[in-house]
Amino acid sequence: MKVKVDEFEKKGQTIEVLVKIVGIEGYAIFLRANGHEVYAEIRNIKGVDGYRVSKDGIKKLFNVNVKEYVLLSNVNAPKIKEKAEELLKEYRETKLKEARKQLTDETKIKLIMDTSYSFITVEDIEYADELDEFKEGADLIKETMKTDDVEKVLGRKHDEVDMGDYSITYTYNMTYVEFKKLLKAAEQKKAEIEKKKQEREAQKQKEIADKFKQARETGEKVELERWSTGCNDPTADCDLDIIVKYAMPDGTIKTERFHTY
Repeated sequence: MKVKVDEFEKKGQTIEVLVKIVGIEGYAIFLRANGHEVYAEIRNIKGVDGYRVSKDGIKKLFNVNVKEYVLLSNVNAPKIKEKAEELLKEYRETKLKEARKQLTDETKIKLIMDTSYSFITVEDIEYADELDEFKEGADLIKETMKTDDVEKVLGRKHDEVDMGDYSITYTYNMTYVEFKKLLKAAEQKKAEIEKKKQEREAQKQKEIADKFKQARETGEKVELERWSTGCNDPTADCDLDIIVKYAMPDGTIKTERFHTY
């Protein structure tokens, strides 16, 4: 379905501007005049806003021949782009709400976990795959769980496995209620990971504070960390430099580089 969003005059013709929503991810712009509808792109060319139309489109709209694409200038074009994006957003939200309403505990879900990606498909419910719950859920499961973890939650092995040259893809068939159970387990695992990360960071900060305290009390620099990197002096007879960071008695950090020979 196309929706009229504007009209303008050009070369004696009234040009109607139409927006067609294409799925829930995109839209297309059409111009209608002289009994024809033609595809157009909203563009800004050399500072001029308008609708870019092919030579065939110009022939249909105005019954004139041109050699190439033409920009039909129109100051409203940027606003029409904004309007089209608003219509797309509204359409997407409506369709996703409809999809969510159709979900039941017995809705069939398929989880595909590959070595490098994961995604979820939902059977018989249009656009349900695009719900954040499934898109973000697939990423979270991939991030926090291995196949053994998934199988432990579901209480069974995978339904399919594809052994590729560089990856392994597992497929799990489940119901929506099982997916929610799996997602809850992934969220708990994520919380545990974040807790451990915070504990490690707190311990690291404590160790740094202790080293600054030691430096202040002893009046001597105390090593904070060290790492190796390529030599920065092409005239030196070495390949590797050692970088060392120190906590100084005055509370500053000093970095020193040492060549290795």
